[in-house]
Amino acid sequence: MFKDSEPPISLFSFQDIITSLTGIMIFFLLVLAISLFETKEAPANPYREELKTSRETLALLKRQIKEYRLDVQTYHRRLQENFRADAASLKMELFSLQEKLKCAREQLDQEKKALLEGQKLWEAIASQSRKNAAAEEKLCEREKNDLKQQARIASLKEQNRQNREEILRRRKTVNVFVAGSVDKKPLIIQCSGEKIQIGERGAGKPLCIVRHAPEAATMVAAAMERLAPYSQQEYFFIFIFKPSSARYANYLRTRARWLFPKMECGYEPILESEECF
Repeated sequence: MFKDSEPPISLFSFQDIITSLTGIMIFFLLVLAISLFETKEAPANPYREELKTSRETLALLKRQIKEYRLDVQTYHRRLQENFRADAASLKMELFSLQEKLKCAREQLDQEKKALLEGQKLWEAIASQSRKNAAAEEKLCEREKNDLKQQARIASLKEQNRQNREEILRRRKTVNVFVAGSVDKKPLIIQCSGEKIQIGERGAGKPLCIVRHAPEAATMVAAAMERLAPYSQQEYFFIFIFKPSSARYANYLRTRARWLFPKMECGYEPILESEECF
């Protein structure tokens, strides 16, 4: 009980607590200030960075441990769910997986067979391709030989044609020979119905007197004018008559004898298709 002279509530204990706490706080502040001054004045600690790195590593490891724990909890939950699953559904799932595995194996076997068939087909195609290449090479070689033979045949045909032309030309060509006792140059006078040609054998293009009138006298006169420059002491006159020149042949011979009284001459008839020049 309180006495009458005492107040009903005493705050002395509260004041003691406040005072004690104030002193403790002041003491803590003084210790903290001293620690800060010591830390500031103390040299740099070489293990501070290592300690900082270790702390960061520790924090990272803690986060990883937390993540692993979450994963473990998830796996535990899934495992419990699997344990709670019905055995029949597990068997059905196992059977389904076995069927899928069987189908996959069958498909794999089919693919292996298809691969083997494809390899055989590829080998057959490659073999056929090699055979075709060899056959094409032989064919090309044969074609080359055929082209050579064709070129040779064409050359032979051309040569044969030239030989035939030469034979035909020689058949139509008259060879004029003078006896060895004659030391004069041969002068050929080839006569036909429409023209008279005068020239030396192998001396170029002969002189040609063409008939311009119905009668042959004018053509013979022109021929005599062309023969006049030739000397009868130097030339041997050879008269070649074609059948078409028969009408004026004697007249030509007479005029030649009148122009060259001492000439040496010869006469020869030829076919209409033959030529001396």
